[in-house]
Amino acid sequence: MDKASLLLGTWRYYDGRYIPSLEAFNYILYKYQKSELINEVKIWKEKINIKLNQNEFAQSNLRDLLEQNNLSNLDRYNIYSLLAQAAINMQQFDNAIAYLKNSLEIGFKPEKTYRNKFLLSQLYERKGIHDRAFTEYW
Repeated sequence: MDKASLLLGTWRYYDGRYIPSLEAFNYILYKYQKSELINEVKIWKEKINIKLNQNEFAQSNLRDLLEQNNLSNLDRYNIYSLLAQAAINMQQFDNAIAYLKNSLEIGFKPEKTYRNKFLLSQLYERKGIHDRAFTEYW
């Protein structure tokens, strides 16, 4: 049932219905507290908070989630990516660079990290560090 609710929540998210999506994720957190999907659900909730421009709230929750020991590398990668997105939304480009670097250090295949490398390059360009931006593009 928790997987079905996760699927429902993600479908609503991609459909642009963020509040109903949040309800599906809250249902999982309330009913299935011992589920193996809890971390993924919490990450999806913060993704919605970022979409709803609740960036500080999302960053606080994501940092709390990072302190847990039971996170997979994919969870950590997604958390750092979302922290970077929230920092970009709040014009905190130095923080965003640090979060993107952390996400890239996790060591996924290049296909998984292209977006973050591109964002990192753009942030370096914005800061006027063109040589570093160029190396990140490649």
